[in-house]
Amino acid sequence: IVIGGGNIFRGVAAAGNGMDRVQADYMGMLATCINGMALQSALEEYKIPTRLQTAIKIEAIAEPYIKRRAVRHLEKGRVVIFGAGTGNPFFTTDSAAVLRAIEIGANVILKGTRVDGIYSADPEIHKEAQRFKNISDFVFDVINKTYLPQIFIEGYSFGSKGQGLFQIAENCGILKYRLQEENLPYSTVVPSVVKKGATGKGNADKDMMYEAFVKETKIDLKKLFDTEKVGNPISDIVDSYFIQKVGNDNLLCS
Repeated sequence: IVIGGGNIFRGVAAAGNGMDRVQADYMGMLATCINGMALQSALEEYKIPTRLQTAIKIEAIAEPYIKRRAVRHLEKGRVVIFGAGTGNPFFTTDSAAVLRAIEIGANVILKGTRVDGIYSADPEIHKEAQRFKNISDFVFDVINKTYLPQIFIEGYSFGSKGQGLFQIAENCGILKYRLQEENLPYSTVVPSVVKKGATGKGNADKDMMYEAFVKETKIDLKKLFDTEKVGNPISDIVDSYFIQKVGNDNLLCS
């Protein structure tokens, strides 16, 4: 179970009122831990063995999140409650639910919420809000509402190995099919062209791409995400920026 904390504190709402977003999000994480303790107590009243694991260390009240330990608890028939979200600011508990599900090898994700799906607007406020049956429908609704004269997709690299190559190719094919269905123009940009356009080198690594991004945009994503590594989602943000930029530059030159 991945539990939220919005009934106690919402980081986004506090940040909107002037509080530092990172500080507000950490307070939200603590709220999820309080709810986790309450849920653990309620379950144990019914003699259900339960463990609370948190993404930030609060060892006096909960175990630190360790994937192998969580899986072992599940194998022994215990309920595992995951608190503190992902342990990182700017990420919702929904993101944490998907992340933990992937890590522990869950077969399905069930989301408990006040609405029954993804809508084009808040259905509790906007009665005309449209419900999307598929997440891809939501994505294309956003694309259609945004002026995008041309969409650029990074072509997958044949340097990819094993199952990853087939997964990338499959996802790319599905995306192209949906774009064609929606009559949205798109072009494919070769990865080496993106790297060369960003750094001057067709074999640039993630760190070189990140340095080029910071130099051009003056946005330090490492500081924003409170990390020293150029992993995801930072790498995806950087790549997406340069795919669109290089694609546009090539389009203007042609």
